Amino acid sequence: MPYKFDELTYLTRLFNIPPLMFGSPALQINSTAELVTYMKANPGKIKYGSTGTGAVVHLGMSSFESAAGVKGLHVPYTGIAPVYKDLLGGHIDITEAAPPFPEGIKVLGTVGSKRHPGYPDRPTLEEIGVKGATWDLWYGICAPPNLPKPIADRLIAELTAVIKNPEAIAKYVAQTNVPPDGLSGDDFKSSVVADYRKWKAVADRENIKLKD
Repeated sequence: MPYKFDELTYLTRLFNIPPLMFGSPALQINSTAELVTYMKANPGKIKYGSTGTGAVVHLGMSSFESAAGVKGLHVPYTGIAPVYKDLLGGHIDITEAAPPFPEGIKVLGTVGSKRHPGYPDRPTLEEIGVKGATWDLWYGICAPPNLPKPIADRLIAELTAVIKNPEAIAKYVAQTNVPPDGLSGDDFKSSVVADYRKWKAVADRENIKLKD
């Protein structure tokens, strides 16, 4: 990246969404526990789609493989739309992503640190005994480095007011079943730094590199 991410001014994390493990309608598996059992018995047979080599879905699936002691076949795409298309068509078997998603795709389980409020019957990976492969998908707003503190504080206050607005909350919950988040300032920055360290460790361990 042409900038150092830890030098940005971190304002507000708007949303923090627990991703889900999705399965193709053609897949004869209905839960993450069944998926782990099948993949252990059939290494390399399950094809998983990602939004690109080194993207968060690829890193998340690599973490899942390592933590569960399984191996799949990685199929990289250039975004989530073609992943969903081939998942519906049965050309790939699974992926990890956050709602919304097309009708017909199976929800096998929760990849996030807690169960998704819209799918409370879908256990987390931790709950089925797969430790260390959870991740959460977040969206936030940052500003350039060295933004004067009074300006940063004002922006944080305005953003916080928006995401606490009942109308804004209702609109977002209607789409995702997850309320806005609101982590701000140094707490937001600390969470990003922790994410970076986690994913860098995964990329180093799995030797995941981007092509020039």
